[in-house]
Amino acid sequence: MDENKVKKYLWFLVEKYGMSYDYQGFKDYRPGGLGFTEIYSFCNESGCFTIMEPQSDDVSYICLDSIDLLKIFILWQTADNKEEREKYEQYFDEKQIHYINIFDVEPEIWKKHRRSGFLKIPFLWGTDKQVLRGLAEVIETQIKKTGQFFGIKVK
Repeated sequence: MDENKVKKYLWFLVEKYGMSYDYQGFKDYRPGGLGFTEIYSFCNESGCFTIMEPQSDDVSYICLDSIDLLKIFILWQTADNKEEREKYEQYFDEKQIHYINIFDVEPEIWKKHRRSGFLKIPFLWGTDKQVLRGLAEVIETQIKKTGQFFGIKVK
């Protein structure tokens, strides 16, 4: 996944719904300086939807009460020890930061966007393009139905 693809498919959140966009890249994301991580965030006063893609791990989709909590989330992820990690876990307990399984939302849409072939299993996606196209359709559908997506209200 790269920034151009994220913008291509999700930029409607900025243009149509007035959300702000932020990109951050971290060279030494993991403790000990392992790996590069890219973070794409779409935010407004109601919340922040973030896509986090570590170079060697699965993509994570996260909702935050505000962009300010992204720093806390990153500190939690990179904590070197249990005590340091526990210091930030209160934000998860209070539900200010939570992971989203995007494939559980609007499953009929995801069925259309899954890789074709014999095995049609949600985690066997072919390309980032397919995921982002499906995600854009899910978000737009949720907004039309409820005025929000993943709990983030839009205007």
